[in-house]
Amino acid sequence: MAQPAATPGAAAQYTTNPPRELPKRRGTELALLAFSALIVTLAFVLVQANQEQELSWSVVWYGLAYLAIFGVAHLAVRRWAPYADPLILPCVALLNGLGLVMIHRIDLAEAQRALANGGDAAAYAPRQVLFTVIALAFFLGVLILVADHRKLTRYAYTCGLTGLVALALPAVLPSSLSEVNGAKVWLKLPGFSIQPGEFAKILLMIFFA
Repeated sequence: MAQPAATPGAAAQYTTNPPRELPKRRGTELALLAFSALIVTLAFVLVQANQEQELSWSVVWYGLAYLAIFGVAHLAVRRWAPYADPLILPCVALLNGLGLVMIHRIDLAEAQRALANGGDAAAYAPRQVLFTVIALAFFLGVLILVADHRKLTRYAYTCGLTGLVALALPAVLPSSLSEVNGAKVWLKLPGFSIQPGEFAKILLMIFFA
């Protein structure tokens, strides 16, 4: 009995799913993460040596926290997004690490100033590490829950409108609810403050994509 003929062009049908023969390039991502970690570690050492003229264990603590956070992120990408662009996570890691270095430099300067004045200085770098851990938890949640990014298409206009509202919200609120150190970009809530614009960036990025 003759077999039905295959539909012409079916094999060449366009799909947004990546072909399985494409390289996953997770090794490239790991190498770039290692390079980012090297740059951040050297920056920590330079800041510490310049501010205190010696190295302390805080460099080791921040370095290990940095490696642990982005090591988990890399393993998560390997597991749930093996065909993701290998440049995105290393770039995020480098920007986050350099930001942590700058906050640590400010902490060292404030500690020296407080020591000279006989007071205590608050350390903001550990808080930044905590925020990065929370961001990692959200990152893992998105990878697991949004297995197919094309599902976000149905929410494109909702994300765009919500992003615009989030951007405009601090401007229309009273200064007592939105201004910190002269910057009217905050939303003051009981116990903490957030910048709606940071969430608007993600929502608008989804809309434009």
